[in-house]
Amino acid sequence: MSMSPRPLAVAALACGAAAAASALYHRYKPLPAGLGLTGPWRNGQVELLADLTYRAGGKSRTDQQIFRAIEGVIERAESFLILDMFLFNSDYDRSDGRTYPALSQRLTDALLTKRAVAPELPIVLITDPINTFYGSYPLPHLERLQAAGVQVVETRLEALRDSNPVYSGFYRAFLAYLPELPAVLPNALAPDGPRVSLNAYARLLNFKANHRKVALSEAEAVVSSANPHDASAPNSNLGLRVTGPVVADVLASELAVLDFSAPDLARDLRELAAAEVAVGSGSGAEIQLVTESGIRDAVLELLADTGLGDRVCLGMFYLAERQVVAALKAAVARGVTVQVVLDLNIDAFGRTKTGLPALPVARELTNAGVQVRWYATDGEQFHPKCLAVYRGADAPAPAGAGGFELVSGSGNFTRRNMCNYNLETSLRVRAESGSALAQEFAGYWSLIWNNEPVSGTPALFTLPYETKAGGGVLKPALQTLAYRTQEATGLGTF
Repeated sequence: MSMSPRPLAVAALACGAAAAASALYHRYKPLPAGLGLTGPWRNGQVELLADLTYRAGGKSRTDQQIFRAIEGVIERAESFLILDMFLFNSDYDRSDGRTYPALSQRLTDALLTKRAVAPELPIVLITDPINTFYGSYPLPHLERLQAAGVQVVETRLEALRDSNPVYSGFYRAFLAYLPELPAVLPNALAPDGPRVSLNAYARLLNFKANHRKVALSEAEAVVSSANPHDASAPNSNLGLRVTGPVVADVLASELAVLDFSAPDLARDLRELAAAEVAVGSGSGAEIQLVTESGIRDAVLELLADTGLGDRVCLGMFYLAERQVVAALKAAVARGVTVQVVLDLNIDAFGRTKTGLPALPVARELTNAGVQVRWYATDGEQFHPKCLAVYRGADAPAPAGAGGFELVSGSGNFTRRNMCNYNLETSLRVRAESGSALAQEFAGYWSLIWNNEPVSGTPALFTLPYETKAGGGVLKPALQTLAYRTQEATGLGTF
């Protein structure tokens, strides 16, 4: 006997109410302790690390520093070693014949070598579940690390808030409780890889991630935008290597992730670290750890404090967060010189993307007087997440403490990355405008903005905005509508 319309309607209303209640709770629920952090200012040493892919002499060239620095952290660790990496795999679409350096294997080998020479050293690798497609299959390099005694932890993303309530309410109320189904569906991340289950796709579509890229020991930390992922190897990235008391802050922020992902391990490491972490005073710059919403707070504060004669330099993969876009436009209106280099958002590991959010955001910024250039990518990505301010002049000059400030790390300037949905780690640094760090960043920026020669060879890093601006009326309007909708609702990939 079929159910009458009234009971069906009641059941549908009950399901809808359950999904709505679930969506509201998981969007606004309390964050796990230790997230959304704005740390204290610390004195310390800072080293700028840059990975660049560009064209010179008619060929693609790559200069990389970040993973050499991470390997140095691994080699020098004496008391403990923690890595927190978003993408740590060799998966990508190989159908176009393109191949990439074995970056995931390189980092795996570095960790295994360290384990061999220091068998008692606590080594922890925190990863995002996307690497195993949410538990669909094992990864050989992670199994090798575990077999060698490395503690491999998949982040328990369920503890985080949900960014897209239209889907997440239904997922949390119903799909999350599905029994484990057979792995019969194609692998969207690696078409020639193992098949995956419907359960894995349900988790994927909930759009959340541990997006951090951190390596630290008792004495130093590297915070960057670079993933140990083979297809990400040619990406341009930026990172900072730091020493001094801020290392203890970075450690505490990683223990906060372990508290809700592997609490027993977190307790053991906390006891060890209390005695072992180096907290020397350091000198040279002031450094502040900012995570999750702390990144947005730092960026908005930094932009709000700019005025006539200051210069803002922003290099970004995804730029979408509306308060940040408004702050950039407001800075220009106050007489600040604002220069922005963006990725076109059209390449993703062999796949063609829509150009969102880059195209509509760049158009909006350009119309407001922001100077925009595109990074000249060729299949790879311009992947930094950095904002720098030079105060008081268009070019770096000694201007006292705080004349230069930089925010750099893992967090794209999007709602998902900056509003307590993803896990993110960045550093805010301030120093004199004439400091080595300020001069190094100025050299980096001038190189890519002005397409300066490299070792005497003409080089191409960036293109004028007009070369990729697009035209017409309808298409730009639709792009803007799609970007605004995705940014507001969370129903998008950025």
